[in-house]
Amino acid sequence: MYGDLEAKSKVGKANMPGHVRAALNYNYLRKVNSDNYSMKIVDGMKVVVCKLKQNPLGFTSVAYPTDELRLPAWFCELPFDDAEMERTLVDEKIENLLGVLDWNLRSDTNTTTTFDDLFSFG
Repeated sequence: MYGDLEAKSKVGKANMPGHVRAALNYNYLRKVNSDNYSMKIVDGMKVVVCKLKQNPLGFTSVAYPTDELRLPAWFCELPFDDAEMERTLVDEKIENLLGVLDWNLRSDTNTTTTFDDLFSFG
């Protein structure tokens, strides 16, 4: 899938799933940076999608293969949007898992309240 779409990505941005676009962005950046050592993302590979801040290429995300043991320097220098990644990767996952339990996580995990409740002798 990724290999077939690489040629089409040069014509224009097609409507495609976000992880596919992010994988194409990785392969493009790998080629632009003359990186012959990092593995190319191909169809069927598992990837991690990272959100990006505004950049000259207009990329909103980039992926990397989960099997890659060493991230290339050019990848580490990308303008990652840490806040957006935290929101999508952590906050939304926790909300999806625990939201159905109807817990108030902020008050239920307040450390001062928990400490006071555990050590009150009254």
